[in-house]
Amino acid sequence: MGDFFNREKMWFGTERKMGWIETPMTGADVSPIGFGTSATGMNGFGYVRNSWDSHKNYQFGWGESADLGLASKIHAYRNGTYGRGLIYFHDPMYYGTNILPRRLADPSMAINHEAEPLIQGLWPRSTPTPNNTNDLPVETAIYDVPAGYDSEASGGELFVPIPPGFTLYVGSIYSSSGSASLYFRTPSGRTDFTQSSYNALNLHPQNVSGEWARIGIQNPGEVESAISLSAVSARLVPPGESANVSGPWMSGEGNSGCQFVGSPTLINYNGVNGGQVGIACTLAETGAWE
Repeated sequence: MGDFFNREKMWFGTERKMGWIETPMTGADVSPIGFGTSATGMNGFGYVRNSWDSHKNYQFGWGESADLGLASKIHAYRNGTYGRGLIYFHDPMYYGTNILPRRLADPSMAINHEAEPLIQGLWPRSTPTPNNTNDLPVETAIYDVPAGYDSEASGGELFVPIPPGFTLYVGSIYSSSGSASLYFRTPSGRTDFTQSSYNALNLHPQNVSGEWARIGIQNPGEVESAISLSAVSARLVPPGESANVSGPWMSGEGNSGCQFVGSPTLINYNGVNGGQVGIACTLAETGAWE
């Protein structure tokens, strides 16, 4: 198992079955894609319109030396052999920054209907984030969470897979006026995020190696409760590596779950070592909009 702790392997798959695959070759395109348009008027003025939110598109390729085992796995995941659900993975480059999707890492993105809200159909208001030394978003999102609301019951949780041997560190800067809270759920149960101060983003280890966590919002109380969300962060730490458990906050580079765009391409190259092929696929993030 120790061979998989380096950045040359990626934990990949569905909620029902995940496993290690070779990390795609250097140069993989992992660009966010959103709406954008621009134009120039007759008098020379210009304008640009962009969506604040965007989905991730991943164009993965394994060059000319992929083995037949990898090709078989990629096609099996595409065909639904290991589950018909979304595909999940973490880019190893961002283990130590923030593995969450951007709209969760920066809850203010949903202000003014500019990104998918963290509670479906409920749009947050905003308040300026106090001055800080943590590079936090300048606006804080405030959700008025209805009594009895629960992300698990509504299907609004974010699934975060955790590779075997790794430790998940999570932290958030938020506050609540009542019983509403930001929580993470593991096979052992639920725990509220620790509420750090604006100048101290403290991340805490969760020993759920080889399992998963789900992040959501809850209000078990009998009255509406406001929750103010400034920033959320999650990092993965392989065994033997030191964890950065403090700020500054960094933008999320993860995804909310992906689907294959079309089918993988496969090229047969040679019969060395039982057969070497080239394989490539495109995955589009769709989880937050399902």
